[in-house]
Amino acid sequence: MANFEKMFDNLDVQAGIMDQCMDNINANSYAENDVNNLINQVAEENGMKISQQFAEIGVVSNKEKQDEKDSSKQSIGLNK
Repeated sequence: MANFEKMFDNLDVQAGIMDQCMDNINANSYAENDVNNLINQVAEENGMKISQQFAEIGVVSNKEKQDEKDSSKQSIGLNK
């Protein structure tokens, strides 16, 4: 019985390590741009407005970045 408990504990530790590895792989394998686009797409499909919530935590969407670039070009006369 003690042998079974030891094996079970080892299996539990190994499963925990494997979960951490898989989480790290998934977190680093997706481009930030793709993740932001997916979040925006899901929000639009569900009628959610998340841009204000992103602004509160300091996340700027790609559309907002492009709008900022366009407005800065207009202010110096590059965009016609």
